Amino acid sequence: MKKIAVVVLSTAAFIALTGCSKSLESQLIGKWNYSTDLNLAGDENAKNPKMHIECNDEFFPNKSVTHDCKFTVNAETKTPDGQMAKFEIAGTAKATGEWSVTKDSVYDKTVDGKFEVESFSVNGQKIDDANTLAEITQGMSNIFMKGETTVSKSVSIDKDKWIFEEEIEKNKVTITANRR
Repeated sequence: MKKIAVVVLSTAAFIALTGCSKSLESQLIGKWNYSTDLNLAGDENAKNPKMHIECNDEFFPNKSVTHDCKFTVNAETKTPDGQMAKFEIAGTAKATGEWSVTKDSVYDKTVDGKFEVESFSVNGQKIDDANTLAEITQGMSNIFMKGETTVSKSVSIDKDKWIFEEEIEKNKVTITANRR
């Protein structure tokens, strides 16, 4: 009888410890928002680029995901006459994808995406030309590459907050998302 009681208590303790904790997969379902600042890798066209991004993501039970983001990129560039100029690009990025979970990581594969530049300024002067905005949008449209997978390592998650890490341009970035 004592062995049966020990087995029952052990089983109950195991169920209580494991059965009450929700999986990352089940906790991820829903709407999340976050914002972050990133230092991006520069090149000959963009020196010291920085990006601010605000996103609203929604993870669905059918393993689809949507991303609705606003961004601002600031950097310096060399003009055709050799002078340095500061520029700012602001716009939106929307994407759909498929997600899966393995252990403590979320894999988000882009299925489709749309990127739109809404404003562009050089040295504080706004450039309103629709052709210029369309050209910049086209040049940056590879930001959402179909089939590309982003891996987010979950640090912690609860009913209100999700902390995860991503590698962006060879830098580990920690992001805190809040349930909305």
